Amino acid sequence: MEYQPVDSEAIEGMRYHDVRQVLDVKFTTGSIYWYFDVARWEYEELLAAESIGNWFNTVFKARGHRYAEIYRPSDLPRRLPPPPRQPTLH
Repeated sequence: MEYQPVDSEAIEGMRYHDVRQVLDVKFTTGSIYWYFDVARWEYEELLAAESIGNWFNTVFKARGHRYAEIYRPSDLPRRLPPPPRQPTLH
């Protein structure tokens, strides 16, 4: 699935994963972030915003979605870390 290009100085493109409810954002710096538990209507609202970058920074981020940095241009591509293990009870 390709990134949908957007008209923004900060965001190069986005794609939305319906089943996982993950918003995948590629920034103009090359960094890629995944935002979790994002409803489709939030993604559509973001695409319809007059200023995508401004809406993303003021409205979307204020909603407090969990996120993970997936790739930074200075790093090798990274994957999400595995979920934490249950502590061993003694």
